[in-house]
Amino acid sequence: LIVGAGPVGLSLAVALRHHGVAADLVDLASGHAQESRALGIQARTLEVWGPDLSAKLLAEGRKIHRAQVVQGGE
Repeated sequence: LIVGAGPVGLSLAVALRHHGVAADLVDLASGHAQESRALGIQARTLEVWGPDLSAKLLAEGRKIHRAQVVQGGE
């Protein structure tokens, strides 16, 4: 059982599934997030995932060429 469907919980679920381990994922929120929860992947996350899983997930993802970070209207 994985409690929390944030970036860490989702990463754990993906990694476990990649290794053939089924897990249930639960979260307090009842719907999808309305904002970006994880704009990018940190280098350490790629290290933890390992080369095979990292390559697979990066191939399925989308590259972003620019981003604007706004906090408090600035």
